[in-house]
Amino acid sequence: MAYQRGIFPWFSPGDPILWWSPDPRAVLWPESLHISRSMKRFHKRSPYRVTMNYAFGQVIEGCASDREEGTWITRGVVEAYHRLHELGHAHSIEVWREDELVGGMYGVAQGTLFCGESMFSRMENASKTALLVFCDESYTQFYPSWR
Repeated sequence: MAYQRGIFPWFSPGDPILWWSPDPRAVLWPESLHISRSMKRFHKRSPYRVTMNYAFGQVIEGCASDREEGTWITRGVVEAYHRLHELGHAHSIEVWREDELVGGMYGVAQGTLFCGESMFSRMENASKTALLVFCDESYTQFYPSWR
């Protein structure tokens, strides 16, 4: 219920996990996503393949570990999102180059709302590819009720 109202858990290291509701809350409408010409060209010739909910654990670990400044994704947070994934509420989008996971994103779904939590990229445009494919595929595969 909190996510549907734009409220999500957040904290800084050493602080308790609290509920946050920024004003204004960023909302991305997939049909309004602006894609640059260079990204369109890249996407058309993309060396990547994309899967959904295939490697949730690897995606959340990638999001947690690939940050120079540290991460808010602690062991407890990882465990909580794994449980949400097991219950069918948390989902991942994985970007692969051959057999290597090179990017992805994960988030929480409630009804027709998807809240992206984090993303990572180990190769050029890999996280952008995850977002693009999610915005496109969400209409036909993930959230058919959005149309």
